[in-house]
Amino acid sequence: MLGEVVESCQAAHTMYHLYLHRATAYFGVLDVLEPKEGQTLVVSGAAGAVGSIVGQLGKIKGCHVVGELGCLFTCVVFTYIEQLG
Repeated sequence: MLGEVVESCQAAHTMYHLYLHRATAYFGVLDVLEPKEGQTLVVSGAAGAVGSIVGQLGKIKGCHVVGELGCLFTCVVFTYIEQLG
């Protein structure tokens, strides 16, 4: 019985982490902002869970996306990743 409860809680916890960030980004961008092709979309916290998805959605909608990162280390890592292709 306790094992079933633990497994159920783990599944709920996993779904929470997989879904909540995506839903926040999706509805925030597509329902609230309603970006048009060619607009500039500035994403604060672009390296975070929600911000990275917001940037992708903006690109899909044809926006020019500008990502704001929090610290020098994050900038260096993302510059390196971008150079890798």
